[in-house]
Amino acid sequence: MLEQIFLVKQDVEKYRMLTVIKSLPPREVNLSNISSKLQFTYQKTYNIFQALLEDLAEVAPDIDPSDTKIESIDFTKIAIDTYRLFLVKNSVVFQAFNYGLTSANPSFENFSNEHFTSKSTLNRRMAKFRAFLKNFGLKISNSTLEIKGNEKNIRWMSYYVYWYIYHGQEWPFGLIQESSIDQIIGRTGITFNNPIVHFQFKYFLAISRIRLIKRNYIEDLPYYSDVFGDQTLGEDILTHEDYPIVPVSALDNENKLVNLFRKTAFQPSDKAFEEPINANAESTLSSMRSFITL
Repeated sequence: MLEQIFLVKQDVEKYRMLTVIKSLPPREVNLSNISSKLQFTYQKTYNIFQALLEDLAEVAPDIDPSDTKIESIDFTKIAIDTYRLFLVKNSVVFQAFNYGLTSANPSFENFSNEHFTSKSTLNRRMAKFRAFLKNFGLKISNSTLEIKGNEKNIRWMSYYVYWYIYHGQEWPFGLIQESSIDQIIGRTGITFNNPIVHFQFKYFLAISRIRLIKRNYIEDLPYYSDVFGDQTLGEDILTHEDYPIVPVSALDNENKLVNLFRKTAFQPSDKAFEEPINANAESTLSSMRSFITL
């Protein structure tokens, strides 16, 4: 789903082609079959394949570059998630989102200049991303590229995007050291039976840290007490020593959200190691939308 939001048409076509290739038995991998599956002409399919080959030379060095016939390429050496990450990281729309979220003083104009793209072109390319943000009741600033709206919803949306795109393949947050998140988790004594759940929690805590560092606080959690009353969902994970300048009430709300997320959001399937992350994307987004109504 996010491929359609962040990628240009040509990249979406390459991604779709690799998805089809990976779904076929090796003996059925040929341009004619792929052309039929994609409902493209043979010539267009051939052109897309040539563009895909150029990407594979960069993202999958284990694939022999001398293999230029589709039938002779070992596609087990490239994962769908790996290729999607490669494409999205090079997407100017994703780069704009990441820049606005993590930079100390982001500026639309500075980003446009650094990426040699006009503001009008970037705005046009971000149209689908803006529509995506509306699902969370959010907007992106035309002056800073920062996400604006309910802070709780910003956390959910950001987690959804980063987890969908990165899926634990690498640490996405240059602003935050992974070791600092490991220290927080280690101090709490929380353990994880599933490494996927561990990575998910680390992503959410990193996003929390980015927002708190930039002084974006959760001012309130409407209906939280109506749903949970005085019940605690766990010990405070974040402390005043971690964030001495964060108001006490804001840190309390932060801990409530973190514990709620930890208790409800991490539900990997038994086949989580085998399936690409987008396999359960719609159900994940549906769950988030339900929470946002609180």
